Amino acid sequence: MSRLGLGGVCKRGFVVLAGAAVLVSGLSTPALAGTATVGARPTVAAGLHHSLVVTYDGTLWAWGRNGSGQLGDGTRTKRTTPVKVLTDVVTVAAGHNFSLALKTDGSLWAWGTNYYGQLGDGTVTRRTKPIRVMNDVKAIAAGGEHSLAVKNDGSLWAWGGNWAGQLGDNTTGYKKRPVWVMNGVASVAGGGEHSLAVTTGGDVYSWGANWAGQLGVNDYKNRRAPAYVTSGVSVVAAGWAHNLAIKTNGTLWAWGCMDNAATGIPSHDDLLWPVQVMSGSFTTIAAGLIHSFAVRSDGALYGWGWNSSGQLGDGTRYTQWEPKYLGSNVRTVAGGGSHSLIVGTDGLLLSVGNNSYGQLGDATTSAKRSPVIVKQTGPGAVTMVRMLPTTLYLVAGKSATLEIAVHPYGALLQEVTFKSANTAVAKVDGGGRVTAKKAAGKSTTITVRSVDGKFSAKCKVYVVAKAAALKSIKVPSSLTTGVGVGQKIQIKPGSSPAKATGVVPQFMIDNWAVAEIDAAGVITGKSPGKATVTVWSGSRANTFVVTVGAVAPTAIAINKTKATVSRGKQVELWVTSWVPVNSDPKTVIWKTSNSKIATVDGDGLVTAKKKGKVTISAVTWNGKKVTCVVTVK
Repeated sequence: MSRLGLGGVCKRGFVVLAGAAVLVSGLSTPALAGTATVGARPTVAAGLHHSLVVTYDGTLWAWGRNGSGQLGDGTRTKRTTPVKVLTDVVTVAAGHNFSLALKTDGSLWAWGTNYYGQLGDGTVTRRTKPIRVMNDVKAIAAGGEHSLAVKNDGSLWAWGGNWAGQLGDNTTGYKKRPVWVMNGVASVAGGGEHSLAVTTGGDVYSWGANWAGQLGVNDYKNRRAPAYVTSGVSVVAAGWAHNLAIKTNGTLWAWGCMDNAATGIPSHDDLLWPVQVMSGSFTTIAAGLIHSFAVRSDGALYGWGWNSSGQLGDGTRYTQWEPKYLGSNVRTVAGGGSHSLIVGTDGLLLSVGNNSYGQLGDATTSAKRSPVIVKQTGPGAVTMVRMLPTTLYLVAGKSATLEIAVHPYGALLQEVTFKSANTAVAKVDGGGRVTAKKAAGKSTTITVRSVDGKFSAKCKVYVVAKAAALKSIKVPSSLTTGVGVGQKIQIKPGSSPAKATGVVPQFMIDNWAVAEIDAAGVITGKSPGKATVTVWSGSRANTFVVTVGAVAPTAIAINKTKATVSRGKQVELWVTSWVPVNSDPKTVIWKTSNSKIATVDGDGLVTAKKKGKVTISAVTWNGKKVTCVVTVK
């Protein structure tokens, strides 16, 4: 596989330069994955031995250690490849052995270990599935054993472990529910036993443990309430006992523990106040347990600190005392206990470092000093690659960029590679940009292929001596059949004249609730109705109407056909499959034959009432039914 920055061919991929690693993160500021940036999905976080990623479509995936349920999949089984956890997620944060997620509706969810109340649900009960904690949240962070959340009104709340005052509520007792800390907060970061907040005015405050000067207040005294540190800061990130900050002028600063060079300053003395590490225009920082990363606005990645498991991704296990250039084309970074995650500007997710619990997600448990691709299997893996146009005419010396679509939108392995069958006729770069050479009358085939080699698409490129201006775009008069809810169909517009040069169609649809259309013209039915699609290239455009119809299920299956449950207990039922798979709507009505014996709610949760047998039915809108006989003891 080629790498961007090496002149390679990655369309939706992550790239490493000179064998170096590139690391990931997103909007959150997790403790062991203490990352801070401004941007969009994908977002990642790394805990002590587990990993989280939010893909483009808002789906949250998790893998790695799971002894405390920190993956959120309802089990305590470690996973060496990603498992699906939640949907509609904006960002995530990872503590030692617990996780937080912020959904698009502003709700905060938590799961994993809860020994100190770090889940915020009022208990100390471990949770293996996400539970809702609070609403109206705009930013989150996870410390070693404590949690932080900023509400939309700027108020900061904290809960969990508090032996060093890391909650900032002027006490040292752990809290099982969120407690108020301060107002006027824009973002937060959670360290091992300390916390940081950036106000809307750019001031930084810190509190909690200070045994290594990690509070940045020029002493070693713990603080139980926020203390002023510095000003003019845009984002912060916190590791176990060190911190990073980017100032509004783009410069990179650090303070705290000097062990294993986490601050990037070549000194054996703790930094008791913020010290500038690098100048430049930095946009993203990530603090692992004892290692750090920073990304410049041009996508250049730097890393430093502890590297015993190869978590810096530079191919070695040597501690780096100063920032080391690692690669280019980096979107965002995250560091865990001794592993790191990687997302490039084109979206491919990689990982590197310790892998004892499968936290690299490559289906193994062996450590890696150089980045490997996080593997995605089962639902969510790439299922289709499409490209437009399928035929392209170019004048010698001219260029055009092909449109590529990878399905599903939230798949982890978004990378594709491009290849020209004859580079003497036309060459193609890693972004799908085709340039015709001086070989009029010749042709070549451009192939785009998924990173696993399973899916591909082709475009025939003809080099012509003279340009032919596009007069009109040809589209279907309408699409009234063959498009059901969940079904896909690709539109391949024509042109007049047929050999118009440089024609690459673009698409827009006016009703995304009815149907979606991607860059390669693949329409996906969403709900019954009509939508108008506009197709254009240059100054020429045309429209057509797509009608989406419902697809009736012909059969459904249920997870249990028989179940035994004690009085007062519950059992969960759900539909496991539909025939056809794109049946619409994918909802059922749940019914009980005897509500005195057992009831069932709208989600299939059965509650046993008294001894006896009852039939629970799931019925589709068109009358297809499946049943489960429940015996109540």
